[in-house]
Amino acid sequence: MSSLILALFMGATHPKFPPKGVVERDQYHVPIVRAGSFGEALRLMGRTVAQDRLWQMETSRRIAQGRLAEVLGKSALAGDLDTLKTGYTDEEYTEMFESLPPRAKEAYVSYAEGVNETIQLRTANGTLPSEYEKNSLKPEEWTVKDSLSIVVMLSRRFGTGGAGELRNFALYLYLKSQPCKDRVLDVLDDLAWQNDPKSIPTVSPSEDPLAKSHPTFPTVDRAKTLRHLDSLPKVGLLELLPAVRAANGEDSRLLAESVQAPFKTGSYCMVVSPRRSSTGNALLLSGPQMGMSIPSIVHEIALDAPGIIVEGIDVPGIPAVVIGNTPFFAWGLTTGVADISDIVFANLKDKDNQLFGDQTRPVKRFKRTVKVKGSADVTTEVVRTVDGPVLLESLSTKTVFSQRSSYWMKEAESWAALYDLYGAKSAQDIDSKASQIAMNMNFFYATKDGDIGWRYIGRFPVRASGFDPRFPTPSGPEADWKGFLSPDKSPHVSNPKSGLIANWNNKPVSWWPNSDTPVWGSVFRNEVLLRHLSTPKLAPWDLEQAAWKIAREDSDTNSCFRGFFQGLTTKPAADRLMMAYDGQTLGAPWTLYRAAFDELRRDLFLPHTGNFTSDSYFRQIIQPSVVAKAIKGQTKYPFLGKKSPEKVASKALIAAWDELCTANGDEPAAWPLTVPFFRAPDGSPVYFSNRGTYIQVTELASRPVGRSLSPPGVTEAGAGSDSQVGLAKQWVLKPMWRLSD
Repeated sequence: MSSLILALFMGATHPKFPPKGVVERDQYHVPIVRAGSFGEALRLMGRTVAQDRLWQMETSRRIAQGRLAEVLGKSALAGDLDTLKTGYTDEEYTEMFESLPPRAKEAYVSYAEGVNETIQLRTANGTLPSEYEKNSLKPEEWTVKDSLSIVVMLSRRFGTGGAGELRNFALYLYLKSQPCKDRVLDVLDDLAWQNDPKSIPTVSPSEDPLAKSHPTFPTVDRAKTLRHLDSLPKVGLLELLPAVRAANGEDSRLLAESVQAPFKTGSYCMVVSPRRSSTGNALLLSGPQMGMSIPSIVHEIALDAPGIIVEGIDVPGIPAVVIGNTPFFAWGLTTGVADISDIVFANLKDKDNQLFGDQTRPVKRFKRTVKVKGSADVTTEVVRTVDGPVLLESLSTKTVFSQRSSYWMKEAESWAALYDLYGAKSAQDIDSKASQIAMNMNFFYATKDGDIGWRYIGRFPVRASGFDPRFPTPSGPEADWKGFLSPDKSPHVSNPKSGLIANWNNKPVSWWPNSDTPVWGSVFRNEVLLRHLSTPKLAPWDLEQAAWKIAREDSDTNSCFRGFFQGLTTKPAADRLMMAYDGQTLGAPWTLYRAAFDELRRDLFLPHTGNFTSDSYFRQIIQPSVVAKAIKGQTKYPFLGKKSPEKVASKALIAAWDELCTANGDEPAAWPLTVPFFRAPDGSPVYFSNRGTYIQVTELASRPVGRSLSPPGVTEAGAGSDSQVGLAKQWVLKPMWRLSD
């Protein structure tokens, strides 16, 4: 590693670089960087983003490295420890950087230079964000490691799935103590189903190029499940629960939400071909749902330099535009939810060695220390096996549970593919470059030549047969992964006959299973999205209207339960209010509907399963798809019993009405509004519900024309901090910079 790169990586001093190029801003303060070279553009990008979001970058790098308790104290300790348990060491970050191609290395180094120029300037002229003084903190130099750590955090938050085996194991143990204990496996099959043929995929079987030649996956049957359960270590439920929380990254996610770092997973995307478009041009709307906060999770920018002409959004701290368009194409991303991580258990031979089948493998142990503001330092032990970071070491059974991930040490490599992607000019080139990404996402594109496409990107493991994929698997050659799916066998489509590709994190194709995480069922929100895109011809404003409508509609249960509670003739006032419910998430009818659905869910399942230790876990586990089957008597376990669906629904509606009237009075018009919102800098509410953190619609004309919205604004302070609040309240998109090739 050169001395300059090493200095920027580890944070040593470095020579100053004279400013070059120019940064312009539009009326909403969105910057465009115009530079004479790729490196210069990335340096100016670093300078500009640090001008706009320096404190957000500070908290992001600290949460990504498990260092936020040093600023916030004990309240951040759990999240920091969560991060350190599965995070990388300095040596691994160095290795990660060294493996990058030259252009990516140049991007990271140049970006760090620019950030440090801004830190030096703002320190000298006394314009650092006020949070530094409030927290008695001085900004450290920005390093390549800082950007890499945020890349890892973002990748794991939005580009991974799986590792739900501990949750399922805990669920199994919990159910064995509940009234349904004699039929636990029936309940488990209902709650953790593998493949629901009624779940709507991104690509229908008639347009799926792999429909007749797709890969197969290990199947689940009762005999296999029993054998697998019998092989599991006899750990207790209380021992498992903290590891379940760690596998889900709950503490680090909650901490991220508190400091405006990426915390929410979701996102929708719509792509329209020229023949389906009323304008005759391909269209793409991308709506990443990463959470709503002040400042926004994302930052808008445009770069115009030799080798990089692109506009869209970056995540402060990362030297790349992650969603946007070039002069030749536009692209969008949504979370894929595929199972690309497994929990693996191994017996310990001794403290420093594990069994790997009939072989022995070393167990690595090392200490990591968290500085805690106002308290003593906290040291934690990090344990690694050949399979990955250890989430649970069971002292009672002398076993360890590790997380094996297909993306381990490949996060930065995945995002490095973006720098090549920016230069793509054909659909084939775009598809080829996207297939290099190891993180699991839905990747969509539309070109000015009229091509549209989608690829389910990621490094998908080929698992051994003979095991139930819902539970932890044994460490060793027998259960080890057998390689990875080749890109040509991953779900994809180009130029479908329907002329439309739309996704809201739904099932990719009909043959793709849920595996260890039950997500895709008969009730799923993409049904609502597709319903609003059903007209024969679609214009850019039709896509915007679809985004507006799904943000105002209850997308979680509408497809199955919208009319379920209507016409029950129980209490006239409740019936009238329920008859007024039209699917919109504004007003008392929706408040009653949601309360009635929650009562229905409790009435059907609580007597049999209990609440899984908390109401939040109960709602998470008992998904609408399971409720829909239960109310129809289609589950293996008879949750409905001998009760009629109408009587259960009537009881739920009455209970919900009575509860709401007791809490809020018997005049529904006066009930409080329950739509989520964030407060603008002036204190006024901005309602968002299913709004995208960022929305961009691009028409791929001879020169792509884009409009976007990312409230409240580009900067974390000053005039640009709330420049998009008015637009957000009216659901109006603003024009973007128009790039020329």
